[in-house]
Amino acid sequence: MNLEEKKARNEAKQLLDDFDNAFYSNDVKKLRESYPHYVALYTKFIFKPTIAIRGINPSWFIGKQPETDAEKKDEKGRVNSLRKLHDLNAYVDYPEPRYHQNIKKTFIKILNSFADNPLNDEAIFNWMREDVVGWNNCFIQTGSVGLNKLIQDANYIDSLNFNSSCIDLIKESRRIAKKLESLMQPGLIIYAGLDAANENRWSKHKYDTLKSIQDNPKKTPWGGNAIAVKHFSWPDKGTNREFQIVESWVTAGDE
Repeated sequence: MNLEEKKARNEAKQLLDDFDNAFYSNDVKKLRESYPHYVALYTKFIFKPTIAIRGINPSWFIGKQPETDAEKKDEKGRVNSLRKLHDLNAYVDYPEPRYHQNIKKTFIKILNSFADNPLNDEAIFNWMREDVVGWNNCFIQTGSVGLNKLIQDANYIDSLNFNSSCIDLIKESRRIAKKLESLMQPGLIIYAGLDAANENRWSKHKYDTLKSIQDNPKKTPWGGNAIAVKHFSWPDKGTNREFQIVESWVTAGDE
C-alpha cells in the first residue's frame, strides 16, 4: 500500500467512523426509531478500482421487507456487517435483492463478452470483490418508503426539537458519499438511475431525463468516466445497459 492509498483509506475510515458515531448519537435517537439502520459502503474500500456503483439510499438486504422475527434478525445482521470499513461485497455476499442480482448479471455478460472462453460465476464474483466498489448518495436505510419520506420525517423531528440534527445527518451522509469518489478514484462511476445522477454530476434543471444524461457522459478530475444507466432494480432493453458500460469503460482515461 503506497502513501497515497494509505492516506485515502485512513481518511475514509475516519469519515465512516465519525458518521457511525453521529448515527448512533442521542441527537438523532427519534429518527432511529423509524430508520434504525444505515449502510455506507456496500463493498470494501478499494483504491482506484475499475468500477464504482452509486445509488440513492439502501433498501432491504434480504430482498424484501423483513416481517418475521427471523427475517428482522437476518436483515439487522446483514446491515450491521456493512458498518464502517469492512471486507464484504454485498452484491455478491447478499444475493437476494433484485438490485444485486441485476448488477451481477450485468457484469457476467460484460466480462464474458471480453473472454475467449466462458468464465464461471465464481471467477466473475472474485473480480467484483477486488475491482468493484459501491455506495449510495444517502446512507440511511429506508426500505421501500424512499428518500423523500426520510427527509420529510427528519424535518418534522427537527421542527419538534428546534434543531437540525436529523437533516444535518442526512447532509453529512451525502457529503461523505461524494468525498468517497475522490478518495477511491474509480475508473468508471456508474450512477444507478436518474435520481442518483441528478444528485451528483448532472443538474436536474438541465438534464431532466436519463437519455439526456446518457448522451452527456462526464470526465472525472482523476481521468475516469462517469455515466448513468437505468436503475439496476429494473430490467433494461436488450443490452443497452451493458453496451453503455462497456463503451464508457474502454474509453476511460482517453483525452
